[in-house]
Amino acid sequence: MTLLWQIEVEIVNGKTTPLACKEAGITVQTFYRWRKEFGGLKLDPAKRLKELERENSKLKRLVAELSLEKQVLKDIAEEKDCADILQQIAACRGAVNGLLVEIVEGEIKFHVVSKDTKVGSLESKAAESLVEILHRYIK
Repeated sequence: MTLLWQIEVEIVNGKTTPLACKEAGITVQTFYRWRKEFGGLKLDPAKRLKELERENSKLKRLVAELSLEKQVLKDIAEEKDCADILQQIAACRGAVNGLLVEIVEGEIKFHVVSKDTKVGSLESKAAESLVEILHRYIK
């Protein structure tokens, strides 16, 4: 977000958009996408919006996971077919793994990559590699 404002200040001070974006280490398309997404918001509300979107996603997954667990317990109590119960247990495991990946990915991006980290830097590449490994091996 800070990068967006820095680029806008450079443009106001007379730099061309492509030059300001190049110096900041992002593409012009990324700049316009960010501007469209966050342009009308101040920094704090934009950050809060992103946090709420992430939290909402996590909570939806958690509700789905708990619903599956509840259904498995209900089926066990009713002595349903073992194959159906095992299939639901596998679905619960998948939901938990998906939530785990999402949470860890968020933590990696928050702690490894700072807001001042340029795309393509060592920290950025390391974070991308960790996230790729997560997606490959946890799901």
